[in-house]
Parts: sequence; C-alpha cells; structure tokens
Amino acid sequence: DQLEGDDKDSLKDFDRNMGRLGQKARGAGLFLWITTQHPLATTISNSFKPNLQARLALKVSALSDSRVILDQSGAENLLGQGDALFRDSHIALTRLQTPMIDDRIQEMIRQGWQATHSSNRSMTPT
Repeated sequence: DQLEGDDKDSLKDFDRNMGRLGQKARGAGLFLWITTQHPLATTISNSFKPNLQARLALKVSALSDSRVILDQSGAENLLGQGDALFRDSHIALTRLQTPMIDDRIQEMIRQGWQATHSSNRSMTPT
C-alpha cells in the first residue's frame, strides 16, 4: 500500500522482488502471506499471483477488490463478521467462517496467559 505513489521504479522493484520471493517460497514448500487493507491491482500484480497457492478474502467493498484477491467476484457479497472466501489452487472457491474474537475474549486470553506465564517464572527448579 505504501507504493501507490508516482515512483514507478520502486513499484517495479517491489513487484520483481515479490515475484522472486514467491517463487522461492513455493519451491521450498513455504507459505507466503501477503496482507493489505486496500487490494489494488497496482499492489498485488499479476506477475506474482501464480506463486500464491491459496487466497483468503474477507468482505470487500467493491467487485474490483474481489477480483484482485480471488480473480473472480464473490467477496463483495460476504456478510462480514468473519465470513470469508477461500480459494486453493486445487479446489473450487469455498465459503467459510473465520473465528471472531471480541474484546472480552481477548482480555480473558491475555489474563490467562499472564497468569500461566507469571506462575512459570516463580517456580524454582528442585
């Protein structure tokens, strides 16, 4: 998203480097995660999309955003609140529900982790 300016050379370098990174990650059997708040065709170009083996789209505002992520429509019709579309290179588009964790649950997890972490520190080896 930071490369939306007029600096065409930086955008070309970014695109080339992301393509190489995607090729190397795919060759090594690693997953490459690319996230963006604004899925623009200039940010996620067609040159490295073939190296993205799977794609996950949450609700987007426009059909063009869905096409940038999934190469097809659908994400603009999602309900929100964790509703998502998943596309793998081997299976068709799948609708799924991601877990929704509200602030209350996040606080419970944080307190539980802190209690466990602090009790482990206070234990002395015997």
